[in-house]
Amino acid sequence: MRHIFNSLQVEDGILSARAAQQIQELIRSGELRRGDRLPSERELSEYLGVSRTVVREAIKLLKAMGLVRVRQGVGTFIAEPGPEILETPIAALMGSGPKVIADLHQVREILEPPIAELAAKNITDEQIARLEEAMCDMEANTFHLERYIEADQRFHSILAEATGNSVLQLVAYSIVDLMQKERHLCFASPGATQRGCHHHRRILEAVKDRDPQMALAAMQDHLGQIRDDITPNLQPLLSTQETTSPTGE
Repeated sequence: MRHIFNSLQVEDGILSARAAQQIQELIRSGELRRGDRLPSERELSEYLGVSRTVVREAIKLLKAMGLVRVRQGVGTFIAEPGPEILETPIAALMGSGPKVIADLHQVREILEPPIAELAAKNITDEQIARLEEAMCDMEANTFHLERYIEADQRFHSILAEATGNSVLQLVAYSIVDLMQKERHLCFASPGATQRGCHHHRRILEAVKDRDPQMALAAMQDHLGQIRDDITPNLQPLLSTQETTSPTGE
């Protein structure tokens, strides 16, 4: 590993940030790969010509960025990308108001029908079995909202996984986790969980039949059902937001 760090001579200044930046460049260039274990603090300290305290701070910065994972007693590893890489900045940028909920649902309508279509082409038997398990959990918990939502999120996450597209999975996972408020608004409508089960069952059957067009249509119908269920609960919030915002006066 020594040759990798020969060029990492940090200057005086913000040493930890500079060291973190240099390591980040090595990740981007491919010299350090996903899953690789970083050298120890002592080795990094020697390679970079900085103190171990500076190295620890640099690793904290990289961890906060989602670029490394620290496994206690094992070491620090270059991280595989996870949904939090997108979810955290998206959530920070957009906040959590009613307009955000409406915008996120629009993103779902753009993104999720093609996901269902692609999943129907590529899904494995093992993934179908997991979808069926999530479906059964939803049907068993139509009157237990939190359990229903967990199974609902799991169902959509498995569909994204079944596409086989790692970038699409990352985007979809981040959206799924951000949709908690939409789901709560939807299920405030009487009968929403039962309607949701009906549509999820249609999606599941289409995917099991490996029928891409039917899966796409079933997902479109499901998202239309969600839109119909959330609109009565969302519209008053949107109206309130418009009348209280500076641009709405």
